[in-house]
Amino acid sequence: MSEAGTGRAQLRRPAEEEVAARPAVIRLMAVAALVVLFDIFRPQIVGIDFEQAIEIYSPLLRGLLIGIYALGLCFGLMAPRRFAASLLRAWPIFLVLLLAALSAFWSPLPGVTLQKTFASTATFVLGCGYVAYFGARETLRLVAIVLAIGILASALFAFMTPEDALHQRTDAFESIHAGVWRGVFYHRVLLGQAAALTCIIWLFCAGPSLGPLVLRLAVAAVAVLCLVRSESAGGYAALVIGVAALAGLRLLEGAGRNLRGVLLVLGIFLLVPLLIAAEALISVGIAALGRDLTFTGRWQLWVLLIDLVGENPWLGYGFSAGYQVLRPAVTAMFGYDFVNPHSGYMDILVGLGVVGLLAVLFVLFILLRQSLRLVLREDVARLGALRYLPFAVAVFLIGANVVEAMLIESRGFATALLALTFAAAGDAVRGLAAAPRLAAAPAVLPTLAGQAR
Repeated sequence: MSEAGTGRAQLRRPAEEEVAARPAVIRLMAVAALVVLFDIFRPQIVGIDFEQAIEIYSPLLRGLLIGIYALGLCFGLMAPRRFAASLLRAWPIFLVLLLAALSAFWSPLPGVTLQKTFASTATFVLGCGYVAYFGARETLRLVAIVLAIGILASALFAFMTPEDALHQRTDAFESIHAGVWRGVFYHRVLLGQAAALTCIIWLFCAGPSLGPLVLRLAVAAVAVLCLVRSESAGGYAALVIGVAALAGLRLLEGAGRNLRGVLLVLGIFLLVPLLIAAEALISVGIAALGRDLTFTGRWQLWVLLIDLVGENPWLGYGFSAGYQVLRPAVTAMFGYDFVNPHSGYMDILVGLGVVGLLAVLFVLFILLRQSLRLVLREDVARLGALRYLPFAVAVFLIGANVVEAMLIESRGFATALLALTFAAAGDAVRGLAAAPRLAAAPAVLPTLAGQAR
C-alpha cells in the first residue's frame, strides 16, 4: 500500500524544505496576522486617544481579528489531517473553553461570555492551524520574530514619536506613569512583559536560524532597554525568573540522565531556604521600583475577590463576565478602578470557579511537561535551540499570571502565545515519540510496477 493511501503523508510533519518553499506572501501574511494578534501596534490600529477613556477595540480591529481567525483556519484546512491531530492534542484547552461556553447559562452577561469564548477558541484554533501548515519549528520561529518586531518597533517609536509611545501627563488613565515607555503597545505593563520574554528567548532559545549572534544579542539588548524604560516590576520579575529557570534547565540537561533525578530532588530541598534568604533582596528590589510586597494593592483585591467567590465557588460567575459584575463594588471599596483582577488565576477563579481553575492549571502542567520532554530528549536536532522556547513560555505564563490577568481570555499577547506554543510543543513531542516507531518499522520495498510492498 502506498504512503499516500494510508494517510501517513498528510500526518508527516512538513520538512524544512517544504516550509522554505511556502510562498513569501503567505509567510508575510502569517507574520502580519501574529503582529496584530500579539497586540503590537494596537494604539495605531485602533486610533486610541489616550486623553479620553481608553477604548482598545474598534470595528476595524474586530474586522481584522475575524480575518486573522479565518486565515488560521485556512492554514489548518490546507493540511487537514495534521490540523485534526493538532486539535485533538489540544483537548485540555478546549475542555476549558467548553466550560467557558457553558458558563453563559449562569453568567450575568451571557453575550460578553460567548463573545470572549469565541475569541479565545478562535485563537487556539489558529494556533493549531499554524502548526499544521508551518510545522512546530517554523511556528516557534514566527513567535520569536513577532516578539522582536514588537520590541524593536517600540524602541523606534519611543525615540521618533514620544507623544504616542510614552505615557503622558494628559492621559485619562494612569497619568502617574508620565514619561514611561509603552512603545507600540497600549500600556507599559505589556511592553515590560513582552520585553522580558523577548530578551529570554533571543538569549537562550534563538539559534542560527534566527540570524547571527550579533543580531540576537542586539535584539536582547533592545529588549532590556524597553524593560528598563517601561519600569515594569512584573517584567523584571519575569526576566529574573526566566533566566534562572533556563540556566537551571541547561544545567539539568548537561547532567546526564543518571544525575537528573538527584538534581531535581536537591533543587526542591534548596528552593524554600533560597526563597527565604532572598526575601530581603526581593523587598529591596521591589521598593526600588516604587512597589511594595502588597503588589501595589493587589493583595487586598485578591482577598476581597476570594470572599466574593465563596458565594459561588465551584463554577464561578461566568467567563470574562463575573468580574465585570463585581467591579463596581470593588471600585467603591478601594476608591480605585481595578480594570481586571490583576491575576490570571484569580480571573479564572472568579469566572469559572474552582473547576475552571483546576482545568487551567492542568493545561499549564501539560505545557510544562511537554516542554521539559523536548529539552531533555537526546534527539533534538529538528528544533535546535528553539527546543527551549516552549519551556521559556511556560515559565513566563505561570509567573506573569500571578500579577496580571492574561491566561485563557483573549487579553494581551499571552493567549496567542499559549495557543501557538501549546500546539507546537505537542506536535514536536509527538514527532519525538514517533521517531523510534518509524525507525523500527519494516522497510518499504519498491516493485517493478512502482508500488510499495
